[in-house]
Amino acid sequence: MTYRVTDPQKVSSLLNFTLAPNHKGCISDDPAKLPQRIINLVQVLTRAQVQRLPLRSALTSSDAIVESVMAAAQGSEALVALGIQLLAFSILGVRPTPEMAKALEAEAREELQRKSDEAIYARRNAAVEQERKIKENELSTEIAVEEKKRQIREAQMDAEIAVEEKNVRCARCR
Repeated sequence: MTYRVTDPQKVSSLLNFTLAPNHKGCISDDPAKLPQRIINLVQVLTRAQVQRLPLRSALTSSDAIVESVMAAAQGSEALVALGIQLLAFSILGVRPTPEMAKALEAEAREELQRKSDEAIYARRNAAVEQERKIKENELSTEIAVEEKKRQIREAQMDAEIAVEEKNVRCARCR
């Protein structure tokens, strides 16, 4: 976080910047507390922005959070009252609590397991479908073969009948 004092009169009216007689710093620890006050304010603004987001989004949206916090800080009455302007702000990392991390990991494991199960189910369905097609093709082939055999038998029977009829006609002719 980077900030600057835009109104030194306001800051000096709220905080004690009086130097110690021995020139070894200020007589008050107010100047040392100023950065922490600003940090606390920015943390409050950040927490408010994070709480508006779903947990997964909050963990991956640091840039969006920074933009929102910067916009909120520009209009912050507390910073204006201190005579401070927030110039830059960045989030180095967003980490869940250990309990949340475990819950997210469990959820991620469940999601991976579900996808794995769906893939296995899809492969099995594909195998069953291929097996069904193979069986249908085998049955179609058997039906075609039986049909050909029937046609051959019928043709042979027709030929035998024709020969018998010819023999009968020839026997009458004699």
